[in-house]
Amino acid sequence: MNMHPSSHEFLTITVGSPSPFPALPADQLTVMMSLTQSNPVVIVSLPEVTDEDIARIKAPAQGVALRRSAKMPAGALLLVLKSNEEEVWPICVPFLDDAALMRSWALTQADSNILLLILVDADTQIVRAQRTIGLPPRLLEMVRQGMLQTAVIDERAAIEELAGLNDRDIWAQSTCWQDKGDEVFTMVAEAPVFP
Repeated sequence: MNMHPSSHEFLTITVGSPSPFPALPADQLTVMMSLTQSNPVVIVSLPEVTDEDIARIKAPAQGVALRRSAKMPAGALLLVLKSNEEEVWPICVPFLDDAALMRSWALTQADSNILLLILVDADTQIVRAQRTIGLPPRLLEMVRQGMLQTAVIDERAAIEELAGLNDRDIWAQSTCWQDKGDEVFTMVAEAPVFP
């Protein structure tokens, strides 16, 4: 699953410009992770992007969670974006990329805790929105340690495991952080690595 132009190539991502990432399926919502940069990039590809979709991507992050297991040692990230007072938009993505790139990222990960979230129109491959989210440093350290402690990751098994879980299951089985309104995440639950 090589989701990047080439390793360690500097990417310029601009709203209104073509996405520098390979095209994802045009007929469905697809979420992928890229670790080509020092900060992780989450690509949300969506057909027929609306103004509401753009607003959702730009919505405040209410919570983040990391679910780790033997099949997903680096974990699956769940972002919970607060669309409005009654609704949230959960975005779940595994920390998966090319195995050599994952190891390289884990060994050279910068001190930054920034994640870049981009929205791509699946039909046109144009970047429609982007924003950064400051992740809890402990979350990224857990991801890095998971990558370094595992020699081989079975991508298919990880994706199949994740496909069998809904967002509520993932939140319940994760180490979770919530924003209490000060734009700083506070840990609210700590979970073990699942077998």
